[in-house]
Amino acid sequence: KISLDNHEDLTQLANQVQLSFKKLPDDTYHLFMDGEDVSEEIRSIPVTKNVSFVSAISGVREALVKQQKLIGAQGGVVMDGRDIGTVVLPYAELKIFLTASLEERAVRRWREMTAKGIKSSMEEIREDLKQRDAFDSGREVAPLRPATDSVIIDTSSLSIEKVVDRILELSSFLI
Repeated sequence: KISLDNHEDLTQLANQVQLSFKKLPDDTYHLFMDGEDVSEEIRSIPVTKNVSFVSAISGVREALVKQQKLIGAQGGVVMDGRDIGTVVLPYAELKIFLTASLEERAVRRWREMTAKGIKSSMEEIREDLKQRDAFDSGREVAPLRPATDSVIIDTSSLSIEKVVDRILELSSFLI
């Protein structure tokens, strides 16, 4: 384990790790780190609590953005992240910035965690999201903001099906 205060070792790790996506037999894509499936771990509470802090470390950020750009350069990819449209893939053919109210995001995250059997309080999740939003919006490098050419969709009152329909409508020219 590496301490989150050890920027040098975190940067070294970020430069050594190999990220890849693999399509599984059930037609889902999973993220692999050095051959290990980390798709679930990257959405765990400890990771989501610390991702903004770690990704703000310049060396870590450079290494991971480089890998994301390489994955994006292969084409035919859908990426999600807080700076994909502004930093990682600024020339993407289609950029969609999904947003929702803090309350709605907290409810969704709580449901996701509960479905996985992970105990967490709504208040803890809400506070974590609020802190992450503030940190990401205020950071010096690649602050959280929609790209000027992105389509913004407020999903607060939309079902998953409605959001998917809207995205498919927007992306129909790419298919």
